Amino acid sequence: MKKLKLLLLALVGLISSEIANAQRVIAYHQGEFNNQIESWYWDYVTDVNYSFAQLSPSGAINFGVDGVFDQFKLDNFNAFKTLAIANGVKFHMSVGGASANQAAYFKDNVNTAALRTNLAQNMVNFAVAHGFSGIDIDWEPESDGHPDSPTAAEWTGLASALRTAITNSGQTLELSAAVFPFKWNNDYVTSACYTYFDHFNIMVYDYGIDQWATDNEAPIGTKKGFESHSNYHSVGTTWIDPDVNFDYRGLPVEEGAIRYWNEQKLLPKGKMVLGLPFYGRGAYWDYNKYNYSLYRDIINNGGSATADSHTGSYAQGVNGSNVQTVTMHYNGQTTVQRKTTYAIDQGLKGVMYWEWRGDATTEANSLQATINNVIDVNGACAKPDLGATQNICGIASIPLSSGLATPGDYTFEWFNGSVKQSGTASTINADAPGLWRVEATHKTDGCTRSAFVEIDSAYGD
Repeated sequence: MKKLKLLLLALVGLISSEIANAQRVIAYHQGEFNNQIESWYWDYVTDVNYSFAQLSPSGAINFGVDGVFDQFKLDNFNAFKTLAIANGVKFHMSVGGASANQAAYFKDNVNTAALRTNLAQNMVNFAVAHGFSGIDIDWEPESDGHPDSPTAAEWTGLASALRTAITNSGQTLELSAAVFPFKWNNDYVTSACYTYFDHFNIMVYDYGIDQWATDNEAPIGTKKGFESHSNYHSVGTTWIDPDVNFDYRGLPVEEGAIRYWNEQKLLPKGKMVLGLPFYGRGAYWDYNKYNYSLYRDIINNGGSATADSHTGSYAQGVNGSNVQTVTMHYNGQTTVQRKTTYAIDQGLKGVMYWEWRGDATTEANSLQATINNVIDVNGACAKPDLGATQNICGIASIPLSSGLATPGDYTFEWFNGSVKQSGTASTINADAPGLWRVEATHKTDGCTRSAFVEIDSAYGD
C-alpha cells in the first residue's frame, strides 16, 4: 500500500509538472522601450502581446498615436519583430489600450453588424500582414454604462465577427481580450462571448485595500489610493459591493478576481490568464497626483525584491514632476510567487504582466525568474533552430528541419505565417514564401518552444 501511495504521489507530481510547463507566461510590451528589454527576458516568456496597434476613427488599424499613423511606431515594431523571431517567441497584436479616444473609436465601430464585420476584417488583415500569432482586444471603457462602453450584444457581436474573419482567412490566429478584474467596467462581458475567445487576460492590478484619508495627504473623506497595491481586498466591515455574490473582504486580490470571474461571470478557469503588475503605486487616486514607478526603478531606488513596499523619493504626477518622499506599494517576489502558484493550483491558463520592461535588470531580483520557479517556461525543451533566411525564388520547395538533436521526444506543428501546415514531422518542405514557424512540444514535459525562419522570394543577383 505504501508503494502504491508513493506511485500515486509521483504521478500527481508528474501531471502537475506537465501542466505547469504547458502554461502561458505573457508579457505586454511597448515597442518604444525595446532597449530596456534585457537579453535574458526572452527566456522567461512564452508569448508577447505587442502594445499597441490602434484604431482610427474609421476602424482602420495602424501603428500610431490615437489612430494617426506614426513611422516611429512602425519602426519600433519592426525592431521588436526582428528580436522576437531571433528568440523564437510568438507575438500577438494588442489593439487599443487605456485611452479615451481608443475606447470611443471602438464604440463607434461596433454599433451595427456591418461596422463590426469591417473592424474585425481590418484587425485580421493587419495581424496577418505583420506576422502576429494572435489578436488581443484591449478596449478599456471609462465605466459600465459610459458612452464609450459596449453593450453585451456589441461586444459579443465583435467577438463573433472576429472569429468568423479568422476562420475565413484560413489562419490559426488566437483571440484574447484584456478585461478588468472585478465588478466594474465589464458588464458587457457575458458567457455568450466565451466560445469565441481562447482566453481572457484579467488585469488584476490597480486595486486592493482602499484606505480613506484622515490626514493631510488628501482631502478628508476621499480615497488615498494604492496602499497594498494589488495585494489584498479591504478588510473593512462597513461596506461590501451588493453586486458581488460572495464576501471578498480580506481575500488576496487574485482569489477575489478568479472567484468573481468563475463563480459570478461563469468564465471557465482554463480560459483565464492572471495579470500581475510589474510596477508600483504610491498615495493618491488622483491621476495627476499619484506616484508610479516601475518595479526595476523601485529596486534601483533601494526597495527590496522580496518586500511589497518601499519608502523613498519618487516623482509625483503623470509627467514625473515634484519628487517627494512617499511609500511605494508594489508586488515583490514573495507576492508574485504566491499569485502565480495560486493561478496554477486553480487551473488557470497562465499569467501575464504589464509591463515587460518593468522587471529588474538582474535575474536575482527578477519577477520573471520568480514566475519561472512555478511555471517552467522551457522545462526539458531544447530550442529548435530553422537556420537563416533562405530564398525560394526559382525553387519548388526548401527543406526545413527543427534542428533538434532528439526529435523523437517532441511533437511538431508547422506554420507559414499563421496558416497551419499539414506536416507533423520534425522536417517539412517549405513550398511558399513567408515567415515559417515550428512549434516543438515535449511529449512528456509538456513545454513548447518555437523557431522562425523567413523564406524570401525576392529576385536577387
